[in-house]
Amino acid sequence: MNQRIQSFLVLALIVAAPFEYIPTHDVGGFTLKISYLLGVALIGTFLVTLLQNWKKVSMNSIAKLAKQESLLVVLFSVALLSLAVSHLALRSAVLTAMWGFVFLIHVLVFQVLKKDVVLRKKAFQLLLWVGILTSIFGIYQVVADGLGVGLQFTLLRQQYSHAALGFARAQSVALEPLYFANFLFWPLFAAVGLQLEEKKVRALTGAMLFFGSTALMLGIARGAYLAFVVAVAAVVVVLAWKKLLKGRGRLILEQAAIVFMSLVVGFMIVGVSSFENGASLQSSFIEHATVQSDSRVTVSVPTRLEAARLAMHQFTDSPLIGFGVGSFGLRTSSSDLSNGYGIVNNQYLEILAELGLLGFVVYLLWVFGFLRSWLTTPRGSVLVLALGGALVAHLVQELTFSTLYIMPFWVYLALWRAERSASS
Repeated sequence: MNQRIQSFLVLALIVAAPFEYIPTHDVGGFTLKISYLLGVALIGTFLVTLLQNWKKVSMNSIAKLAKQESLLVVLFSVALLSLAVSHLALRSAVLTAMWGFVFLIHVLVFQVLKKDVVLRKKAFQLLLWVGILTSIFGIYQVVADGLGVGLQFTLLRQQYSHAALGFARAQSVALEPLYFANFLFWPLFAAVGLQLEEKKVRALTGAMLFFGSTALMLGIARGAYLAFVVAVAAVVVVLAWKKLLKGRGRLILEQAAIVFMSLVVGFMIVGVSSFENGASLQSSFIEHATVQSDSRVTVSVPTRLEAARLAMHQFTDSPLIGFGVGSFGLRTSSSDLSNGYGIVNNQYLEILAELGLLGFVVYLLWVFGFLRSWLTTPRGSVLVLALGGALVAHLVQELTFSTLYIMPFWVYLALWRAERSASS
């Protein structure tokens, strides 16, 4: 019975994970999300199973699991250790607990999925459907905002409406466009992988590729653009290295045509849904997307560079263990970056500043471990190789954002790991 409940909860997490902003509810300064509730329920089912079968649980099985997840265990341990030097112990403790929560959800989702091929197929289908529907909603937000529909109907945050740039940015159900793009990498590369595996473009995967690419473009997240391009190039190189492009040339051209059409449609939407002259707005769109102009509504680039400088300064103050998770914002509160709880907007530098060399090295080892697993995937696992592009995109995008505890990444990474495990 517990196994069926766990399977249901994992599939529910696949669907609910990207809903980071809509719907949510603030409770005592904490943002309650559907994925959190599902995660707590999943942990509960495992605890019940553990209590029911505790006599059958051996130290060897616990040691095996700990070894399998050793780097996550060590990274979490470093975060706990850093609490001793944190300048804001409560905040660091809460964020460290969030790390532990998403790490644990990742491990449990992986355990449920790795031995059930039918469940994984259902998970991929749901991933594509939620990707399509959230993409369409993001596109709707841009079009509706351009037509003058109010924020209460578009559900956009004020800073992503036309009031900021003259055109809206596709935020969809995520907290911001950059986070939405981070989610889109998974269904997009899953669609590409399924197409390459089946050697055809089916309606579902084709729709995901079209609507997802359009929504990704309309998010106007420059870090996401860079990550997507690098990831596509990496996947092509790896597939060519493993000699998997042969016989798929026509299919790849079809995929490229779908993406090109989506970009054309997206650019037309920007022009049509404008509060200004279409041509000038499209020029503004290009300037913002290519960082030719960053002064119209934001100083994001200079701010990010200043954050990087301050992060390196904090690292030199405590190079071994840092000052605790979440300490960057507090220690830079005198700057213009935040009200005291800012982030570096670069995951690597943030870990270096907050957990020192110890945490940074452990995190890099974890990253390299996953990249090695991807590169050593057997030739027959085309889906795994293509979906690895989402992992690469995430790791590149971490140069422009820093929120290690976002749920979608850990849930979908578990799906990738499960599929990779089955291919061994």
